[in-house]
Amino acid sequence: MPDNNSASPLTFGGRVEFIVKVTESLDLQQQQPQQCPSTRFGRRFGSGSFVKLTFSKEVLEKLKKQPDGLLGYVQRPIIIAGGVFRAYSTRDSNVFYVQTNEVSPDTERMRQWLLKDSFPQAFSFLDFIKWHNPLEHNQNQVTSTYC
Repeated sequence: MPDNNSASPLTFGGRVEFIVKVTESLDLQQQQPQQCPSTRFGRRFGSGSFVKLTFSKEVLEKLKKQPDGLLGYVQRPIIIAGGVFRAYSTRDSNVFYVQTNEVSPDTERMRQWLLKDSFPQAFSFLDFIKWHNPLEHNQNQVTSTYC
């Protein structure tokens, strides 16, 4: 599994939080990055590997009325600059996404446009879960934490 602890320009020592807000029209709006406390995930995989999706109470209520509901909305990947992000955890009215090694139609084009060295090296969603909390160590644990 890749380790982004190198001096990559997208690492930031795990101290930057990338936030995306869900608007009233259910569009995604990227917010300014914010400095935050260093996290184990950020230090290990780089700040650029994570995105926090935020919802207002009004948007949450609107999504609950949709046919797929909130769960259907967050189960879809977010694609940013060719990187595919999948939901892995929730807290309050936030959903946390991690970049995976999935390929979107724009991934290769974006990798060629960006410097290949600055493009975060991604890993599979299952590898991320195995690194964070190996299911084989506690097969009786509740896995509803993972979307």
